[in-house]
Amino acid sequence: MLKFLSRVKIEFNAVDPRTAACMEFLAQCNARKAQESNPACQLLVRCRTDDHPPQITVTFVNGVEEVLDAMSTPCADHSDFDSRESAAS
Repeated sequence: MLKFLSRVKIEFNAVDPRTAACMEFLAQCNARKAQESNPACQLLVRCRTDDHPPQITVTFVNGVEEVLDAMSTPCADHSDFDSRESAAS
């Protein structure tokens, strides 16, 4: 899952009920198999205290940055970076 990523930044408010997709994505990034696929990928987590919506920002190894709206995108769509990177190359 992290194979083509150099950095993943996850921002959410822990008491906000809209954070389900962020938490699931964080769990997927922390999985042993995902970390073994790219140990150099930086995983940054920021717990916010304001009403900012949950957000996932990914940076691909080629430098392209993509911001995902974690409220409107199902978590299954977030983990499909292999096909996105292949299409962008």
